[in-house]
Amino acid sequence: GGVSERTDGQGTPGIDDTSLGGMAAEIHKMRLAAGADSAAASAMGGAAGLGVDGKPINLPGQKAPEDQPGMDIVPEPGFVLKTKRASDELKTFLNVCQHAELGKPGLKKRLDPDGNEVEGMNVPMSVGPPRAGKDKEGKDCLIFDMIVNPDVIVECGQNDGGKYKDFICHMGMQCIENKYKMELDKRYKLPKIRYIGDVESQRIQDRK
Repeated sequence: GGVSERTDGQGTPGIDDTSLGGMAAEIHKMRLAAGADSAAASAMGGAAGLGVDGKPINLPGQKAPEDQPGMDIVPEPGFVLKTKRASDELKTFLNVCQHAELGKPGLKKRLDPDGNEVEGMNVPMSVGPPRAGKDKEGKDCLIFDMIVNPDVIVECGQNDGGKYKDFICHMGMQCIENKYKMELDKRYKLPKIRYIGDVESQRIQDRK
């Protein structure tokens, strides 16, 4: 599912040759940054890093993704978050997807900065690598997939004034920022679509 770097007109459909090389190189750099921070990505349930050719990136001292306990899953669409990258206002979409292999949300105890035990909401999620795409106007955009348990999507649809959905949206944006070293505009929109682009499989940690 990676973006081809070829500029001979045989690249990924829908991506202009003029912008293909730049977008592919940029996404390659973002994925490398995430792979270098594999421990943090793993802690957040992130998927294995993939190169622009769709092949796994193996960094020194890092196990090959196929050697790591995990599984490939194909998520079901949920809802879409639309925002933009703060540095250059590149339109960015987050497909919030669902799959039963992701753990259900629940309360989890942790230590606060002062060492006191506090209880907070724990929402297992897996954020996959970025890919290039086109918006409905044909302009370049970045697309991410975030997978959560179906219970999360159901709860996002509850009539609580949108508070839980807002919580999930901000958590997803924060995960992308931490994993891919980019800042997003927190003033997001929720277009009335369930998914943008073609649904892709994602490798998640085997949590069982």
